[in-house]
Amino acid sequence: MKRTLRNFSILLVLMMILVAVGCSNQTGASNSGEDKGTDNSSDAGAKLNLYLAGSTPGGGGVWDMIGAGLAEAIMQGNEGVVTVIPGGGVSDVPVVSKGEAELGLTHSSIAAAGNKGIAPFEEKFKNVKAITSLYTSKLQFVIDPAKNISSVADIKEEQMPIRLAVGDPGSTGELATRRLLEANGISYEDINSWGGKVVHKDMSEAATMYGDGLIDAFTLLTLAPNGPMQQVAANNKLQLLEISDVVIKKMVDEYGYAASEISGNAYDFLDKNVKTFSSQVILITNDERPEEEIYNVTKALVENLDYIHSIHSNLGSLTEADMAAGTGVDIHPGAKKYYQEIGVIN
Repeated sequence: MKRTLRNFSILLVLMMILVAVGCSNQTGASNSGEDKGTDNSSDAGAKLNLYLAGSTPGGGGVWDMIGAGLAEAIMQGNEGVVTVIPGGGVSDVPVVSKGEAELGLTHSSIAAAGNKGIAPFEEKFKNVKAITSLYTSKLQFVIDPAKNISSVADIKEEQMPIRLAVGDPGSTGELATRRLLEANGISYEDINSWGGKVVHKDMSEAATMYGDGLIDAFTLLTLAPNGPMQQVAANNKLQLLEISDVVIKKMVDEYGYAASEISGNAYDFLDKNVKTFSSQVILITNDERPEEEIYNVTKALVENLDYIHSIHSNLGSLTEADMAAGTGVDIHPGAKKYYQEIGVIN
């Protein structure tokens, strides 16, 4: 009996020692710099509590997924919380400029317009800076081939009564479409007066309406190829309208877009490259955010590129060099410092 009690006592002491060692190791690990958010290592992240504007109010869109994914990537490299809030490609510029959110999603062309104080803005937002480019969005003007036209300019020449979906009001796609039409001498009012109709629908709704025969054409400012277009093309005939060199130059010179092409390999219904213009989707901040803070945000994004690739197919081919290119506005000093350290910019 005494031997049994003695053995039990020894076992109890050993268990207590093991628990103590385990707690000690756990504390050591949390202070090793390997756990996110620690301050005891030069490689550690920072404590960040930020808002990221950019998701759509209804939820479920591409930017909802990207915004949530970027927030997670930032938190993987830093302590704290990045909260994604509703926003939009145009509205995020003043929201970020005024500090209502520390981060935001927009297009390079929209950020550039904010810096210049040109439409869609009535004031300048010169303090908006870029953190990273994410992917290239190309303007795609889809039309029923039965309309028998080849360019956007033909719509005006024939005063075509076209039923056109142009994107949600105030969205980057809708703005690009309106600018494109205006560059060709066409207004929404013109289309209505010719017996046509302009409707505001996002790309998924527009593709569905086209498949149901409710519209003749729709526009998208997104990747090529993209899912909604591929889905509607599976059961419907489609054509992409070409944009003239003169109009592309106007879009580049006046609004900060870039000349681009949609590859003839992007969709099965194409047999050649189609000229268009493009804009980069970017993550923005303002120049009042501390350099160290944005350095840590950028570092976390770059170091979690493998995870970012998994967020959405739009981000699948993003590279470190891509992240520092085509932002439309100056890169924040904190992000620039990190990109210089890894050698993607001088």
